[in-house]
Amino acid sequence: MKHIYLFLITLMITSSALAQTETLAKWTFPSSDVADTLAEEANEFNQDAYLSTMGGTGAIEMKNGETSKAAQCNGWDNGNDTKAWYIQISTEGHKNITVSSKQQSGNNDPGPTDFKLQYRTVTIRDWVDIENADITVLNDWTSSALFEIPLPEACENQEVLFIRWVLTSNLDINGVELVESGKTKIDDIEIKGEVYTSLDQIGAEKSPVKIHYTADNQINFNSSILIKNVIQYDLSGKMLNEKMLSSFTGSFSCKQKQGISILVFQDYSGNRYAKKVMIQ
Repeated sequence: MKHIYLFLITLMITSSALAQTETLAKWTFPSSDVADTLAEEANEFNQDAYLSTMGGTGAIEMKNGETSKAAQCNGWDNGNDTKAWYIQISTEGHKNITVSSKQQSGNNDPGPTDFKLQYRTVTIRDWVDIENADITVLNDWTSSALFEIPLPEACENQEVLFIRWVLTSNLDINGVELVESGKTKIDDIEIKGEVYTSLDQIGAEKSPVKIHYTADNQINFNSSILIKNVIQYDLSGKMLNEKMLSSFTGSFSCKQKQGISILVFQDYSGNRYAKKVMIQ
């Protein structure tokens, strides 16, 4: 005998089993070639993503990093709030964006110590601070490390997103005034995001749909509003079944013999309502 438990999903379906995280763009600077400023790994929207600086620093060159090479430049003097490492990427089709990076300033030519992470978009013209992303750069690769720092919702699904690691003082790692020869490095930059699925647009309204599972693998439903269609997904996001309904009541075949299915009912206003079904 199959036992089924029905759970009402009143907000978005964001189960971790449905979330697929991928790298949008990544830099580890594997060689001494300055062409490594172009992302070595990128999704289809970021094939041309590259690392640069802004505010008038010196030219980027490749020097020793934590594991292979790292991007390095000088000319950070008098750069408070203007000079920065800088990338421009796309987050189209992705949510829950995160940033990872490492920075280092050496002692031979002491470089800047104070940075913070910021973003802006095409519609948000002013740079915005990212929470928990104030950075202290020292002569090591651990003090400055950011690991999957979450970006705000405004950074999601953007055709163009700007991210920068900007100076927040004119001091070097020894606490004295920066000079032009001061050098700093950046390495292991990675931007990640979760892929939107067709379930992410499900509304948060109280569901008008009630369902009942029968022993012969049928799902019966009744609704207080007219239902246009229903789609059944498994937890990988794969569509298992779809049926056009145009009805307040009806039934359809459950195409999964065991496990969890997501049933998405859509009305004629485009609103979608979901039920989670666990079959054992």
